[in-house]
Amino acid sequence: MREIIFSTETGSDTPREIAEKYGIRIAPMHLVMGDVDYVRLAAHVSNR
Repeated sequence: MREIIFSTETGSDTPREIAEKYGIRIAPMHLVMGDVDYVRLAAHVSNR
């Protein structure tokens, strides 16, 4: 049987409690506008 992984990025503002309860993996949101590179990190970003 295949494993299903739920994931989102930090722009979704998924609460830490919900991410932990349902095993949701959260990746940092990365945005490039012109020559400026923005990365939105959050305390609950998961590296699993």
